[in-house]
Amino acid sequence: MPKSLTELQNCTINPKRKGGKKIDFAPIVKSIIESGKFWSVSEVHTKMVQKKVSRFRTMKLLQRAVTGRRLQCRDLKGTYYYGDAQLK
Repeated sequence: MPKSLTELQNCTINPKRKGGKKIDFAPIVKSIIESGKFWSVSEVHTKMVQKKVSRFRTMKLLQRAVTGRRLQCRDLKGTYYYGDAQLK
C-alpha cells in the first residue's frame, strides 16, 4: 500500500546506496567460445558466474554478446543455448 509523505516523516534518507554488482564478462564469453560447446543461461549462471549477479543480468550480458556477434543463440524447446558464433 502506498504511503503518504506524512507517514514517512520519521524515516531516514539513505543517499549512499550502492549500485548493482558488476562482473567482468569478457573472460566468461572467452571461455564459452574456447569450450566449443553451447551453454544454457542457467549453466552459465551457476558454473561460470557463480551467482555473483542475478540470472536476469547474466541473460542480458549473454544477449549483448549475441548482438556483438561473438556468440550465437539457439533455441531448443524453450531453452536458449549460447555458444561460439563461428561453429556450424
